Amino acid sequence: MAVDNTKISLQTIIVMFALIILILSLPTSLIGLISYAQENTIIVNNLDRPIIIRVENNTVVIKPGYSLAIEPTLRVCIGNEFIALSDGVRLRFSGWLVNNLLTPVNCVVARPGDVLEPFYEREFLVIVTSMPEGIFMHQAWYKSGTIDINVPKLVDGSYAKYRLRYSSDGVLLQIPDQEQAVLELAVSSPLSVILYYEATYKVTIMLDHYGINNKELWIKEGALVVTSIPPEIQASDKEKLVLSGISASGADVRLLTPLGALEIKTVKPGAKVFPLYTKYYLVRYETAAGTVEKWVPEGGQITLDAISPQQQQTGNYRLVFERWDGDIKSLSPVITVTVDKPLELRAVYRIEWKVTVDSLIGTREYWVPDGGTQIIFVPPELPGVLIGRQLDFYLVNGQKVEPGPGGLIKVGPVKEPVQVVAVYKSVILWNNVAILAGLLIGVVLIYIAYDLFASGRGEEEEYEEAEAREPEDRDAGREEPGSVSAGPWAS
Repeated sequence: MAVDNTKISLQTIIVMFALIILILSLPTSLIGLISYAQENTIIVNNLDRPIIIRVENNTVVIKPGYSLAIEPTLRVCIGNEFIALSDGVRLRFSGWLVNNLLTPVNCVVARPGDVLEPFYEREFLVIVTSMPEGIFMHQAWYKSGTIDINVPKLVDGSYAKYRLRYSSDGVLLQIPDQEQAVLELAVSSPLSVILYYEATYKVTIMLDHYGINNKELWIKEGALVVTSIPPEIQASDKEKLVLSGISASGADVRLLTPLGALEIKTVKPGAKVFPLYTKYYLVRYETAAGTVEKWVPEGGQITLDAISPQQQQTGNYRLVFERWDGDIKSLSPVITVTVDKPLELRAVYRIEWKVTVDSLIGTREYWVPDGGTQIIFVPPELPGVLIGRQLDFYLVNGQKVEPGPGGLIKVGPVKEPVQVVAVYKSVILWNNVAILAGLLIGVVLIYIAYDLFASGRGEEEEYEEAEAREPEDRDAGREEPGSVSAGPWAS
């Protein structure tokens, strides 16, 4: 056991000796360290991420928990102003802690004995967007706390207007009579906020192509609006445009009844409506029945009739078609025209007057052109047996007119209906009377002669018959003895 005690004491002595030497040398090292720190500037990194500094023109990276000693009078600047921690969270350099006092500058000049430490503050990303997209966008980094962001209440665009309604987060303060509202947010973490706007879109009804101003409407998104457009556009007194259809871009539209009513819905920005009009031309034509006006679409056809029964004849005069005059020349009374411009036509007629001739042989009618003449002829004599008829004179519309040679007269110029009556007088036909008397006398004589002849012939025949009957009578008076005459029942 003595040996063991000796060993322990030796070991203890060695350890104690080493400790004594260390203790004796420690004040000298500490004094040296303190003296070194007093002569230089110490830069300390107490963060859990590396920091980058620039010492004059040199860039130095200091690891977490490490420090750097630099000579005094050197200019020290921060190299990494921002340090990303996670999505939406970062550290922002706010200044230098110089001997634990904040100096809000990026660069400082090293002084002997100063301890420098970069000071970072935590920031959070705040993003404010809009719905619909593109109306408003705000993105910024904020420290923890309450912030106010000015946002527009009404956004005017070329084709759309947007009015702020509500937000997905925070408190929305809409101050009356102010163009902007205030979005109040409590920031303690990254935020993504959506501002909801009500969209009103401009719809342009394109009418300037037809010579009138375009019509503009502002329609809320999703709304259905009924408006009106001109069913007709009068380009001139002979041309007009008639609404025939509709097309659109950026909107659903349809025509309603009555024509010109328009339904618009599902509008998008920049929507345009294109009314479709068909050009019509006025066709005006005159006939005997009157003036007719019709609107015909461009390229359409129309049939013109100048000889309908009402136009052809009325009473004692009639109209006879001659030609079409005006924008179209034609000799045909019925024409079909393709319309590509306004048209004016007039049917040209000639007037014909009725001349009626009444005589004993009947009634005849003549149609004489206005201002023309007509030769009237009736037989000058009408034969009879004993009494004949002889043309005496004519009555022309009640006026007596002597017949010319052969019983002819000329009527005209005719400017009105003419009634001609042929007046005959009775005459005794003496030659016929003489002939008839001779015939009667001859007939009487022939009758007398025939009567005389017939009388003589009759007496002669009676005498002969009497002579022929005498022998028979004598024979009939003598009957044979024992003979029986046959009676009516004899077989």
